[in-house]
Amino acid sequence: MIKNIIITLAFCLCAATLFAQKKHSVKGIIIDKTEKNVLQNATLTIISARDSMLQAFSYTLADGSFSVNKLDTGSYLLLVSLHNYADYIQPFTLNAQSLDHDFGSVGITLKATLLQEVIINGGVTAIKLKGDTTEFNAKAYVIQPNDKVEDLLRQLPGIQVDNNGRITAQGQTINKVLVDGEEFFSDDPLLVTRNIRADMVSKVQLYDKKSDQATFTGIDDGKKTKTINIVLKEDKRKGIFGKVEAGRGTNNYYQLQAMVNRFKNDQKFSAYGTVANTGKLGLGFLDNNRLGSGNLEIPDDGVVALPTNGDLDASSGVYDGRGNPLARSAGAHYDNKWAGKKQSINTNYKIGSLDVSGINTTDVQQSLPSYSINTNSTQSFKNYVSRQKADVTYQLAIDTSTNIKFYVDGTTKSIRNTGDFYTVNKDVNALLNNETRSNSSEGSQQIFNANMFLTKKFSKPRRTLSWNFVFSHNKGSTNEQLKSAINFYDNAGSVSSSQITDQRKDVEITNEVLSSNIAYTEPLSKRFSLMLNYALGINNNDSRRESFNPSGTGRYDILDPLFSNHYKFNQLYNQAGAIINYKSNKAVLNFGTRVSLVDFKQTNVYTGDVNNRDFLNWAPQANYQYTFSKNLTLAASYNGKNTQPTIDQIQPVTVNTTPLVLTVGNPGLKPYYANNFSITFRGTRPLSNAYFYISPTYSIISSPIVDDVTTDAAGKTIITYHNLNGKSAYNYDLFATYGKSIKAIGLSLALTLTTAGNISYIYSNGLLNTARNHDYSAGLNLSKSKQNKYSISGNFSSNYTVSNFSLTPQVSNNAAGFTASGNGMLYLPGKLQLSANVNYRYKAKTEVLPEQRFTLLNAALSKAFLKGNNLKISVAGNDLFNQNVNINRAVSGNTITQSSISAIRRYFMLSISWDFTKFGTTTTNE
Repeated sequence: MIKNIIITLAFCLCAATLFAQKKHSVKGIIIDKTEKNVLQNATLTIISARDSMLQAFSYTLADGSFSVNKLDTGSYLLLVSLHNYADYIQPFTLNAQSLDHDFGSVGITLKATLLQEVIINGGVTAIKLKGDTTEFNAKAYVIQPNDKVEDLLRQLPGIQVDNNGRITAQGQTINKVLVDGEEFFSDDPLLVTRNIRADMVSKVQLYDKKSDQATFTGIDDGKKTKTINIVLKEDKRKGIFGKVEAGRGTNNYYQLQAMVNRFKNDQKFSAYGTVANTGKLGLGFLDNNRLGSGNLEIPDDGVVALPTNGDLDASSGVYDGRGNPLARSAGAHYDNKWAGKKQSINTNYKIGSLDVSGINTTDVQQSLPSYSINTNSTQSFKNYVSRQKADVTYQLAIDTSTNIKFYVDGTTKSIRNTGDFYTVNKDVNALLNNETRSNSSEGSQQIFNANMFLTKKFSKPRRTLSWNFVFSHNKGSTNEQLKSAINFYDNAGSVSSSQITDQRKDVEITNEVLSSNIAYTEPLSKRFSLMLNYALGINNNDSRRESFNPSGTGRYDILDPLFSNHYKFNQLYNQAGAIINYKSNKAVLNFGTRVSLVDFKQTNVYTGDVNNRDFLNWAPQANYQYTFSKNLTLAASYNGKNTQPTIDQIQPVTVNTTPLVLTVGNPGLKPYYANNFSITFRGTRPLSNAYFYISPTYSIISSPIVDDVTTDAAGKTIITYHNLNGKSAYNYDLFATYGKSIKAIGLSLALTLTTAGNISYIYSNGLLNTARNHDYSAGLNLSKSKQNKYSISGNFSSNYTVSNFSLTPQVSNNAAGFTASGNGMLYLPGKLQLSANVNYRYKAKTEVLPEQRFTLLNAALSKAFLKGNNLKISVAGNDLFNQNVNINRAVSGNTITQSSISAIRRYFMLSISWDFTKFGTTTTNE
């Protein structure tokens, strides 16, 4: 159908131009490049190189010849297409000196020989689609001397990199960056993006990394991680490279960094060390296993996480611009393959610490059924976290059909957090209360994970067996000191009562997970196969929270039973599943379900009460992918999933870490069920280096776990949790991007459209409050570069947020916003380089929150030395307008929050850096 439309349009185009004065012609013969025989019925399409408009078409005759007449003067592309053969593209020009163009014998190659690669003569295809992978060719982009991977990523459509180095691709955050498909300091993408040289890169691959089992069986299990893989050039996989940098600035700012890498084919070794208080170095080790003071959560997958409860959580070890940091970090990486690549090892070790201090000012409006409470809180904080982590992955090919993979990691962590708060709560009429509070805590955490994955392929194709075994142990403990003084006021503004809290709190939470999953695949026919799986899992949680009041001796040795509890929450599940998979040349479809019988055993150790419950959980799934062509694919997926309540939600204890906001667990909570839908539609136009990506997602949650918030007339709040039966919450988002290179002016542009929203629920003083939030945004990214001359990029985005609560429909929280950012580098005579980046942010005021508006400008002047410009001395200014402040606005439940947190302000720095390498400088024309 599509081919017929193209042919019809071609006829119309030719007819419309029949009377034009066109005097040029082209001819040639199409042959099989390998067999040398002539090919008839091949389609010849002539396209304008300037705007990709169709100019003429023809077919080859029985002798393989073709001829096209009456072409105008200009530059063209000849596209040759034939079933089962790879497309062939050849540029050519017609002018006064070449009235006729004879291509001679043009050889084209079978796809099977080329592995479906496109033949490109005289040009570079910037983007290709390979299955579910989007591949960017580094040759198609301008790489300046000593650019890093981060600089290359900024040029790729659909990918954004902020000033802190965080990567967003296709609307999702990237937390994993691989090098040649291997882990490389796996939990710190910055070590790749800011240290690997861009001129070493051959390709950048973007895809959803599947689980080991899904990768092996070819049957999707829904477990995916948005991943970037950096593919190095062959000649860059052997040598030594690295970087040393030192800088000293005003106001006692400094940064030191050193990294060395030795690559030798399949062997890689890297080591680094950093220390800085500028917020720019050594700020990685993304840690999903976070520990801090207060309440700990343990989801059903056994991972421990800490909710922030509105306070700054610096214990994750990641600096995000909030506060003033001091970071120290060091590590080493080694990976190797040997014995004909039958064995491999990948290991990492990292040690680091992060101090963050600052001041956080927060404004909150809490909407109640008949009135609102406005809260203003000021917090000074000083937080410290240190961590050591080591991991090893070993893989062995036992024989040609059997492989085994072992993974082990261990982490130790310690934290110290202090915070001093002053909080004022008011309603529309009067002061309700104020609080002076200090929290200080020390904690530690030990994590151990082990995984074994065994795979076996049988002699019958597509018959496989795999076994995945997982064990994890996670233990965290904190000791916290809480001191709080609260004054409550009457209508006349006088103190009516006071509340003093002075307690020591000991928290110890242990989580252990043991799981085993066996999957067997059996081919049913040429295109159909069946996967059967059985899984057994044990998840044991032990949570002890104890609060002690001081005795007359001054020691904290009187147990407070209201805020103390020892609780065990154990889960046992048996799961069986069956999935049918269909695969043809263009389509892949799988569908099926997993059924789990989950037994809960909840034990209140203090009271001896035991509650046994069981649930039958269904997890249906369906995935479909259709490849229209090598440049156009469509994918759709659905999965249903039960999610268990967390230990923090289910433990029956009152938590008074913030005495004005008490949290009480509910042991009667049930799992909630989510139906998740997603679609991905993506394509490229190689001739114009254009790319588009559209991805809508939708989730509907049945019987969601919602907050039940009760606030009394004095402004004191109690939060507990309930399943909301008969109602469904939902979340949706749509991300769409279109990128194109305009070769005539050397400009790359990308247009992005996004919308996201949700409906959520919260009980407010016994009444159900429905919160509706929607955000609409549009962005434009422009970039233009010329080798050794300049590079410039700009990103512009506007958005509009709509938020409302059913209990207070008269309050408008809608607001418009606009952000703009730009980066530029200008190469001046005398090896001078002038660089700058600017960020502007505006958020309109609402009835509740004030306007946000600030501009951040950084600039640097550098001089390069040595033949390869590898040595550089720079003078840089940070936040030249001295406006830097970290402002965040959020809507959640029945509250609207805006926080302003101190950040690094203006300073100037003199620095020297040296990029050393044995590879030499590789140009983009290589």
